[in-house]
Formats: sequence, C-alpha cells, structure tokens
Amino acid sequence: MSHEEPIPRVLREVPVPPEVVASLREVRELIESGDEATTTPTDDCIQVGCLCGGLMDDESGRFYFSVHLVDNSPYIWDIALSPSEIVDYVEGKKNTMNLWCCQNQACGFKTYIQHITCHWCDYGGDRTP
Repeated sequence: MSHEEPIPRVLREVPVPPEVVASLREVRELIESGDEATTTPTDDCIQVGCLCGGLMDDESGRFYFSVHLVDNSPYIWDIALSPSEIVDYVEGKKNTMNLWCCQNQACGFKTYIQHITCHWCDYGGDRTP
C-alpha cells in the first residue's frame, strides 16, 4: 500500500551501537589525515565498517552516511554529522542520536530527515531480513 504523503515520523533518542562508533573512529582518522574521500562531496566514497557515505555537498561541512547494521537488516539508518560530532561520538562524549523513526517500532529505519518516505512503512516493502 502506498501513501500519498509519508506517514509522520517520531523523533526518538537512539543509542549509538558500538559498531557505528568503531566505524566513525575510522572516518575520524580519514578526516584528520586529509584523505581525498573526506574533501570531495560524494555519497559513497567513504565505506568503512557499517558506514557508506561521504561529504555532503550542501556546504555544511557535514558527512552523510547510510548505516547498515547486521542485526537491523534490511533496514538502514541515514545520519548526517559534522566533524566535531564525529569526534564527540568517538571520544564517548555522545552516545545517542536524535533520529526520526517510523511509528511502527518494529521498523528499523531511522533518519535525520523528518519528512521522508520509508520504503517499508510507506510503500509496503518487503520486511524479510
């Protein structure tokens, strides 16, 4: 079933899994070394651990990542973080993220964007892992 408008999302404070922190640690090292993948806007040049993404081209200096967690498959998280936020997670200053989640708590899709469609909840996508 398809909805004309996305089902409204709920803003939740979500614990950041250790595998995300470990992947962000690698991203931090890439940023600090000036790796070209961190200086060129792209959506997939950085692929480390459970993260795939890159520098956003909106001049914000933030990095976008799709987060692919093994125990959350087939769902993904979409996150966008500044370099200082990445450091905060790596150094343990932050351990949760505020993300927009589906009303159906069984759905594992989470995003930093409030008004976005969920393939599974809005379009009846296959929920089979």
